[in-house]
Amino acid sequence: MLTLLRFDIKNTWLKIFVYCLVIAVFTAFAVYCWSPAFEGFFNDDNFYWIIIFKIASLGLCAFVCFICLILTFITLSQWFSQNLLAEEGHFMNMLPVSKIKLFTSKAAAALLWNIILVGFMAACVMVFMNFGDRITQINDIIADLSGSSENIHLGQLIAFFGIFLVVHSTFVCVLAYASICIGQMTDIGRNALILTGFIGIGLAELIIGAVIAYLIGVFDFGPLSSVPDIITYFKKFCIRMSFVSLTEAAIAFGLGAYLLCSRLNID
Repeated sequence: MLTLLRFDIKNTWLKIFVYCLVIAVFTAFAVYCWSPAFEGFFNDDNFYWIIIFKIASLGLCAFVCFICLILTFITLSQWFSQNLLAEEGHFMNMLPVSKIKLFTSKAAAALLWNIILVGFMAACVMVFMNFGDRITQINDIIADLSGSSENIHLGQLIAFFGIFLVVHSTFVCVLAYASICIGQMTDIGRNALILTGFIGIGLAELIIGAVIAYLIGVFDFGPLSSVPDIITYFKKFCIRMSFVSLTEAAIAFGLGAYLLCSRLNID
């Protein structure tokens, strides 16, 4: 199992490294846009341009992070198809290893890469926040708006959201694996069947997830009259939705592993 996982990591690490490098470059750009050195290029008459550049740099960073998550999802999906269901699949399926282990290895690789990528994003956010003591500035702004002197503990919020993002991104990857297995069951219209399977299973999982979320109290907002209440709810939301995504991932994993164990058409 570990040998399979190392093989998957070896064949996908370069693209993930490039995505992390791109995120680092845009983070450095945002840090520079928010630095006194950048502000020195403008005079008082161009104050609004400074604000525009600062906000635009953050929006660009968020967009790049989102695109890198999507590209990671595409990279892992392409590797799954290439390694198990294309020409390499003839060799891989002849190995003295169960197909469940082959599928598990791909799911574990998706989990590992999502942990690394989301963790790197969180580290970039913390690097940005620590330049110019912005965490203190944000706490002061929230204190002025809410009338509360309690700090928001930004690191904790990023950690909770990061856990949810990792679990949900892994679920999307496993869902794609299962959809690829559905498309591989026929020689005609595979891409259309993969897309249909992804959308169909995704909608079914969405309904199941909504029911589970309702049962475990995700929609029980409670009192949200203060910043501490909102922060508490946000933490509970992330943990509960992580459980929902984990359940959905388990369902998609079971379906994908079953289909892979069935007779598939290897290219």
